[in-house]
Amino acid sequence: MPDLPDVRRAAAARDAAVLRTRQLTAAALAAAAVLAALFTALAAGATHLRAHARQRVVAARVKPGPIVAPAAPLVGVQQPSTAVAAPPAGAPVQAPVTTPPVASSGGS
Repeated sequence: MPDLPDVRRAAAARDAAVLRTRQLTAAALAAAAVLAALFTALAAGATHLRAHARQRVVAARVKPGPIVAPAAPLVGVQQPSTAVAAPPAGAPVQAPVTTPPVASSGGS
């Protein structure tokens, strides 16, 4: 049978090591949670455009009134004349010559 004091001393050392591991793990998790919250707040604050954008003051524009076009000049009534004006003499106008297109698609 092993020595009883050596077993108790080994068990106490083991229990102390387990306690230190638990405490360090809890401290590391708490630090990670604090850092995550800090970086989350920093990232959320970086996206607010209101804090960085300049506010421009826009002057109120006055709407102009309706646009009034000048009245067209009135044409006077003329007395019918006895002489009928002949159309100007000139070369007769020929109709444009239509030719089939040079290139066509899909034909052979």
